[in-house]
Amino acid sequence: MWSNGGWSWICLKNKSMPGHHNTFMLWLPVILFCLAIFLQSCFPSPDMGPTFPFKDKALHLAAYALLAALFVRACRWTWSGRFSRLQLMLLGIGFATVYGVSDELHQSLVAARQAEFMDVLADFAGSILGAAVYLKMSSRYSRIDKTGDIL
Repeated sequence: MWSNGGWSWICLKNKSMPGHHNTFMLWLPVILFCLAIFLQSCFPSPDMGPTFPFKDKALHLAAYALLAALFVRACRWTWSGRFSRLQLMLLGIGFATVYGVSDELHQSLVAARQAEFMDVLADFAGSILGAAVYLKMSSRYSRIDKTGDIL
């Protein structure tokens, strides 16, 4: 289970699932994470955890890095070989950034929330980071892992 330096926990066994079920399992994390972002944006921002400068921007960066990585992962395995690494990266950045813009528009309609351009910039930076790190890690581990796991 913990092969590949601990990265197996984000892998799906390609051999154990038929095509449509496998595709659903690839896209389910993307859908659930988008839903979590949307639901969190429906309520006033909780003031939890330690405070530090630019905490809000760091959280945006981390959330949209994860969203971009999940999206690139799903695209990479759903349409294997159809897109170059650059195209996958641009797709992930585009999707996560557009979702970030839509989230800020949504927040502008919620009482006690407001849309901020700097949040969109943090979302954009996070999406670049997430897509790049995922593609770098997946290329490194795909050379090591020949078992059929999806990373």
